[in-house]
Amino acid sequence: MARELRRFSDSAVKLSSRVLSHTFNRADTLQSADIVSARQQPLSRYSSPSVPNAGWCSINFMLGAGMVIFQQNTHKIVLVYERKRKYWFLPRGRKDVGESLEETALREAYEEAGYNVEFLPHYGPTRQPVGPAERVTRTKALTEPIYLTITAWKDGAHTPYEAEGSKGGEYMTSWYLGQIAEDAIPVEGTRMPEEQHFETHLLSIEDALKKVYQDEVPVVTYAWDVYIKTMQVQKDLSDIAMKKSKEEDREEDDDNTVVDWLTDGSDARMVCLDFWLITDEWVAVNGIYD
Repeated sequence: MARELRRFSDSAVKLSSRVLSHTFNRADTLQSADIVSARQQPLSRYSSPSVPNAGWCSINFMLGAGMVIFQQNTHKIVLVYERKRKYWFLPRGRKDVGESLEETALREAYEEAGYNVEFLPHYGPTRQPVGPAERVTRTKALTEPIYLTITAWKDGAHTPYEAEGSKGGEYMTSWYLGQIAEDAIPVEGTRMPEEQHFETHLLSIEDALKKVYQDEVPVVTYAWDVYIKTMQVQKDLSDIAMKKSKEEDREEDDDNTVVDWLTDGSDARMVCLDFWLITDEWVAVNGIYD
């Protein structure tokens, strides 16, 4: 029985491999010349070219999350410095089992940088659908990821999945915007044993772009642009609210001026005041229109 199951399993794997190879090759063949050409070009000024149609089982991918953390009063960015290998990077890491990507982003920011971080609601573009009320004009800030990176890794010998023929995989990281208070101080003792040589720094955008790990330069660049746009939208909304408040105050002042004029003791003006204060309820009770 066991031999039969193994023979069936081996046959199924071989068939599956042929089907998968045919499926992805056929998908590429069916792509129009325009799409094939487009795949050779960056998708936007912030992005790399697209990747071929692909599919990976759970032994060949990992999910993770990272954060670009801003301090709004200084407009500085949190970077972590790795003293052993002497490089700078953004806080990020793999998702734990049962954990959401949002929880991962906050946890990794706390563990690696030591800060109690909150998400920074932003007005950056997103392809995720929004509710009907927000479709015409979006006024609500979001905490959706702003960037996605894919990094390949190669399996060495004696890995847990060597028997399945695993040769490596793809590590997909979703990047979020975060924020810390203006008086925030890193907490001591948050790092894992292998992270004790990490240092936390607050850097200007210029210094951050010069120092950050090469693969994360596009992440910081795009995050900065989304941050600047968000700051501008917040200022515009604040200006609109202030203007509306002033207009309401002016209208209230105008109403008070009329009431002051009506209540200065003049009989004629008292008559006006009586008329001014007539309500629908008073009319209904007294039958003024009879």
